[in-house]
Amino acid sequence: MQTLTRELESQNDLVRRNAAETLSGESSPAAVPALIESLQGDEDAWVRSAAASTLGSICPILQYGIEGDPDRYGILHGDESYQPVPPLIAVVQVDKHSIVRSSAARALGLCQDADAIPALTAAAEGDEDYEVRKAAVKALGDIGWGFDLGCQRSYKKSLAALLAAFHRDNELDIRSVAAEALGNFYTKFDTDSTCNEEVVSVLISALDEDSGVDDTVLIKALGRIGKRGFDDTVAVQTLRRGLLSEDWPSQKRVAAIEALTLPLDTYNDQLEEAVPDLQFVMKNARDVNIRIAAARALGGTFRHSGNAVVGLIAALHADVDWRLRQSALLSLGEIGSEEALPALIVAMQANKNDSIIQRRMQTCNAIAALGQVAGNGNDLRALPALLAALHGDEAASVRSAAAKAMRLLLHSDVAYALVAAMQKDQDMEVRYTAVKTLAQVEVFDDIVEAHIVEALIDVLQTDEEEVVRAHAAEALSKMGWVNPTGVKSALFAAMQGNMGPNVSQAAVTSLGYMGVSHYLFGVDALDAVASLITFMQEGDFHMRRAAAQALSMFGHSAVGAVAPLISAMENDKAPAVRQQSTAALGHIDLQPHQCEMAVTALKARMMHDLDFEVRVEAKRALMKGFFSWDHRQLCDDETDSVKDVQI
Repeated sequence: MQTLTRELESQNDLVRRNAAETLSGESSPAAVPALIESLQGDEDAWVRSAAASTLGSICPILQYGIEGDPDRYGILHGDESYQPVPPLIAVVQVDKHSIVRSSAARALGLCQDADAIPALTAAAEGDEDYEVRKAAVKALGDIGWGFDLGCQRSYKKSLAALLAAFHRDNELDIRSVAAEALGNFYTKFDTDSTCNEEVVSVLISALDEDSGVDDTVLIKALGRIGKRGFDDTVAVQTLRRGLLSEDWPSQKRVAAIEALTLPLDTYNDQLEEAVPDLQFVMKNARDVNIRIAAARALGGTFRHSGNAVVGLIAALHADVDWRLRQSALLSLGEIGSEEALPALIVAMQANKNDSIIQRRMQTCNAIAALGQVAGNGNDLRALPALLAALHGDEAASVRSAAAKAMRLLLHSDVAYALVAAMQKDQDMEVRYTAVKTLAQVEVFDDIVEAHIVEALIDVLQTDEEEVVRAHAAEALSKMGWVNPTGVKSALFAAMQGNMGPNVSQAAVTSLGYMGVSHYLFGVDALDAVASLITFMQEGDFHMRRAAAQALSMFGHSAVGAVAPLISAMENDKAPAVRQQSTAALGHIDLQPHQCEMAVTALKARMMHDLDFEVRVEAKRALMKGFFSWDHRQLCDDETDSVKDVQI
């Protein structure tokens, strides 16, 4: 990262351009200040264009963080040097090179910032370059999708620009992009309906005319309007007529079906009226792709209908095309109605006219659907069929599907069957699936739970496949309340490395999970912390990082790890270990005498660590504040003193 940002200052144009493009793959906010500087000041247009594109790829990370940590970069929101939108807006407005303006417009669409609407609207209406207009139109659609702007002044001006592009731009590509963007501009906050009516009217009229824009693009735009939560009668009726029309080609009818498939919270009476239409085409359409689309729609949004199951069961029994039967099985599983359970049991015996692969696929899909349906109400009528498949089917894929399908059934026979499969099945995939399923089942029986834990420990120690042993370690942590001391000892043994590196890391992570779940306390917790400290200091890179993360889960039991964590934060050569050690310090409840030491060390990391992510983590910890172990004395509220510090 540091090498690439330095290369942005190279005398060689190609080096600077390559650095800007490569930073897109890094996707690190650390590069934003340098990229903004290149965007605003580099003399080469291609370098500025690459900088704009990379800023666009980083923008969502700045706004939404990373998976599991959406506010990771929230501390940067008040720092101008990490705000790419204003300089991107300026470039769209004034840069003399169209390649730079178009890249900046696309980047603003990725940023989804409503402040960019005026500049993008102006570019969509008046830029002389085709690529810039196209990028601006698409960006307006992206912003419209990201925000429900309401039928207000900025919305109306943008809508006018999109309508103008759709009706009058000389380039068909731009008109198509404008149609897509119009689908994003339907708003729930249109009090007088004028904005929405115009959008729907334009799209429907274009379907009836030779606009030049692909009809499926127009239909999909109506579908995206639906995903905003429409109850527009005209739009729904148009799509219903289309899916039934023999005059529409198959691709167009499939698009109409998909456009009606809306999110779960938007089901309404108008859509309920479309259920008979879907059942009709699922039974009678000549093209199997239309029938499949209808079957999948009935298992999607239309699963809320009480009338969807009957047609799908009929398709399961009657249709000669195996692809439709698979779609019907998937939809019946998603609906989860116990009405379908007898038919699903029968469907496990696949059509003899199908190929071996097709028969096994049907059996697996039927088993998966059976598990979903039976699990919804713990319907044990499915259990004999699932047990027979798990123990007796010759195909490992079928046995594995049966093991997975049992995860929602509450019965001791399920646990014993899965334990037997986990310990004895010859196929690694079946054993692996059985282990994962055992981590999810609930039996509420002390004897059965003790049996599961004993079996998991045995698999952890003896299975020949490392991936199975690693998942056994993870499963043990989720059942750690059954025998905390025994599970801890088994995980300690697995951490030593003799069972494979993946098993060791899984054992360390599992120990942390037992800490945060309070399965370990007192002497057991202190033993676990001491062991994790040793691995953080002496293990390989992966083990050191995993141990630091696990220590963060032990709360006040980990006060003995504060000094080792500070040492790792300051001295470990691996940035990821320093980052994880820094994060851990932000989660451990400190003793009063540790406060000053921790705060001083974190301030130093925030200011001087060479790695951006470590500096971010240190500032986040300081902004959050620290509490002593008894939660009565605030160690040091650093929010005011560090909030304006640039990192």
